[in-house]
Amino acid sequence: MLHMVRNQGRFLKEYWVIYHAEMGVQRWFIYDNNSDDETDVVIELLQSGNYNITRHLWPWIKTQEAGFVHCALRPRKTCQWVDVDEFFHMPSGLLLHDVLPNQSKYGYGEVQAWCYIFGQSGLKSVPIQGVTVGYTCCVAARIGTRAL
Repeated sequence: MLHMVRNQGRFLKEYWVIYHAEMGVQRWFIYDNNSDDETDVVIELLQSGNYNITRHLWPWIKTQEAGFVHCALRPRKTCQWVDVDEFFHMPSGLLLHDVLPNQSKYGYGEVQAWCYIFGQSGLKSVPIQGVTVGYTCCVAARIGTRAL
């Protein structure tokens, strides 16, 4: 799973790594765009907890798409799927490993998912209970063409 971050250390553990590990993600590629908030310390802590995380320094401003392409090309011999910076929620209880093989047998090179955009939910600071519980308001429109 690819994540492009800048000063997102406080969210990495809960929001990206632990949650997605429960969804079946086995490897993370963190592209760090000049963070100065101890993102590196959080990544080292997660690595010591046996999470397979690779941190890439990606200091270029406004080159997110280039980072996505870079990440998609690097692990192509060792990873069957690479997700680009999304937060998956599947209330059906299925894991990513349950869904993606079904897509592979049809020869898909890409799977698009419905996207709900969550905002600050009227909060002025990061919720104490965490991102996945605290941010509950989303834009009504869905973006995407294929639901998981």
